[in-house]
Amino acid sequence: MTFEQAKNCIAGRKPLGMSFELYRVERALTLLGHPEQALRVIHIAGTNGKGSTTAMIAAMFTAAGYRTGRYTSPAPADLRDTITIDAAPIPEDVFAALTEEIEGLTPQMQDVGPLTEFEFVTVLTFLWFAREHTDLCVVECGLGGDTDATNVFDAPLATVFTPISLDHTNLLGTTVADIARRKIGIMKPKAAVISAPDQSEEALGVLYERAAALGLTVRMRHPGAATVIEQKPNRLTFEVDDKVYALSVNGAFQIGNALTALETVDAVAAQGFPVSDEAKRAGLLTVRLPCRQEWIPSNPPILLDGAHNPQGVAALAESIPHLCGGRTPVLLTGMLRDKDVAAVAGILRPLVQAVFCCTPDNPRALAAEDLAAVYRPLEAAVIDPPEAAFDAAWAQARTHGCPLIVGGSFYVSGALRAKALEKKLESEKKG
Repeated sequence: MTFEQAKNCIAGRKPLGMSFELYRVERALTLLGHPEQALRVIHIAGTNGKGSTTAMIAAMFTAAGYRTGRYTSPAPADLRDTITIDAAPIPEDVFAALTEEIEGLTPQMQDVGPLTEFEFVTVLTFLWFAREHTDLCVVECGLGGDTDATNVFDAPLATVFTPISLDHTNLLGTTVADIARRKIGIMKPKAAVISAPDQSEEALGVLYERAAALGLTVRMRHPGAATVIEQKPNRLTFEVDDKVYALSVNGAFQIGNALTALETVDAVAAQGFPVSDEAKRAGLLTVRLPCRQEWIPSNPPILLDGAHNPQGVAALAESIPHLCGGRTPVLLTGMLRDKDVAAVAGILRPLVQAVFCCTPDNPRALAAEDLAAVYRPLEAAVIDPPEAAFDAAWAQARTHGCPLIVGGSFYVSGALRAKALEKKLESEKKG
């Protein structure tokens, strides 16, 4: 099987949709000899900040010399980028070979049914991590927690909870407490429990209750523990505990993710994985987060952001003045129909001069015309496919000498990232 055939094999499982049972994943892992049992895992759930926090934790352990696996979702650009060891994506030939091996389990899976797309990639990831003899792995939940395909670990080193808020309410619950009760399903006896410093009281109540029932203590840095020193495109410097750290990312909200990551590293250090202050600094500085307020210094500049719920978009809105330097940007956006589109549009509408709406390549996509209707009376164009919308939005931003924001979903920002990087190269060639 070639790499392209492997990608097509996995993509062919999209029509199976999402699943909220674990028996298929458990069957596949059993047939493969339980590779997940060989892994030492930091398991992460939450609504916002999971990908960033996962990347920061993994980077610090890698900088300390540990062989560190990282599994995130969804894929901002290339699926292989969500499956890494020491920040290096899984090789194409290995990806193809593992895909063929797992596909070969089909006859033995007939009574439980085929793995969904996410289940398949999850099994593949754990199999690779085990065979590569990772020291530890940082694993992000896909959706929820209790019935997420990643929730197959009996004894994780730590369970980490980034800010929990309303999202996927049709699947997880209509209140923050309801959603938190689903996410705490990853909490296990003897595992360290870490919460983001800006966790809501409603979610914290659920975390504390579950932790107490398991005889555990919730570790959490104080929200005011860090002080911002400098904030500029692709550089955020802050101080905590009389130590200065720098991140090559955008958005002051990332400090909360960094505090969560630092607390997690300290908690796991006590379990035999010490990390020096120098490794913490070095690791955080290496973190790159595609499509998470990613500033592309082209002419005009492009800001890629996959935020798709009100809390994530509010963080983007907070960063716009710092990054855009007083210039009112053009927005290119596409969203999924199960998101709070009205709330997101309400946050961004006052901050942009025009919006170009497209339809993401996803079965749950909201039609571009329906999205434009939410943004009007702001100037709102409807252009598909997303690549054509990018060209039109880029042209307007260039004419007006202002930044272009590309967002609304990772299925938009990720799909258009290559075009944004092409614009960067063109700008560099022109000097």
